[in-house]
Order: sequence, then C-alpha cells, then structure tokens
Amino acid sequence: MLSHGEEESGSRFLLLEATEGRVYYLRYTPELDEARSRGDLATNSFVTFRKTMDADGKRRIAVVNLGHAEAIFENRDHFRSVAARLLRAGIVHLDDERWGGWLGRYYEKLRETAYELGNAKARPRSRSVELER
Repeated sequence: MLSHGEEESGSRFLLLEATEGRVYYLRYTPELDEARSRGDLATNSFVTFRKTMDADGKRRIAVVNLGHAEAIFENRDHFRSVAARLLRAGIVHLDDERWGGWLGRYYEKLRETAYELGNAKARPRSRSVELER
C-alpha cells in the first residue's frame, strides 16, 4: 500500500504498488472500505487482492493482509508459493535488474526461492561491492 486519498468530488481512492512494478489507482468499494476499517489497508502493508463472486453472482474483492511489507521477507511460505506458481506457468527467468529498493529485494528473494525449488536459471546473485584501494 502506498497511500490513500480523496478527490475533490469526495470519492476516496488508494494507490497500490504491485510486485510487477505497476502502481494502481483504485476507487473505494464497500469491500475496500471494510478492509480499511479492519486495518488491512494500512500504508506499507503487503496485501493481496482476489476477485470473487458472492452467492448472488456479484463480483467482490477479497483483501488479505500479509503484514508489514518488510515482514514479508521472513514469510518463506509466501515466496515458495509465488515461485512455484511462476515456475508452473513457465516463467523461469526471474532476473529483472530494473528494480532497486524494496521491489529489488523482493525479486532477489523470489529468485533465491526459485533456485531452492530447482530452477538453476534463477541462481541468486551476490550483491556485494568490492572497493578498490
């Protein structure tokens, strides 16, 4: 979660940065309002969104808060699940040098996990820097 805001018209929205590097502008729905009131949409939270259908056939959004964005790096199950899903989908080259900061660390952790799951192409890189004297 990046931030929440309100337009001049009074409509509320949130800005969400996804792990693929895109920033999404979402207008509040009743489900998002409810999730925010529960504290699930706090800034710096790592959340997942799933589209669902209710019993009446109406589309709904399910929000799952996985905790603070920094804490996700300790969640091995999350990375194993995402890496396995990407590998099953044929996405084996997880070498995206474009990202720095939090997103770069996320991709590096994903790469390490894919390597642990047997994808030799996803071999983790050393991020150390050697200084010349």
